[in-house]
Amino acid sequence: MDGDQTWRALVDVSLEIHADLMREVGMVLWPTLFALRGGCLVGYVHLRPITVGQDAAAAIAEMSYLAAPAHADEIMAAWETQDVAAAYDHVPLHPDSASTS
Repeated sequence: MDGDQTWRALVDVSLEIHADLMREVGMVLWPTLFALRGGCLVGYVHLRPITVGQDAAAAIAEMSYLAAPAHADEIMAAWETQDVAAAYDHVPLHPDSASTS
C-alpha cells in the first residue's frame, strides 16, 4: 500500500467508524492523531480524558508529542468539530446540529 492509499484508508475508516458510532450509539470518536512515516502508519494516539476548557486545549496539544519520537513526516488528525468546540467551552459552529444536556 503506498502513502496515498494509506492516507485514504485512514480517512475512510475514520469516517466510517464515526458514522457507525453516531448511528448505533449516538456518540462520536475521541479526537485522534495518526503519525505516518514514508506512507506507513507508525502510531496513533487518542485524546486523553479531559475537563472542559484549558485542560482540553492542553490535551489536544499533547497529542502532537507522538509525531517527533515516531519520526513522522505526515500526520492525520480526526475529530468531530462540535465535540471539540464543547471541550473548549466554545459556542458550537452549528448550534442546531448538536445538543447538550
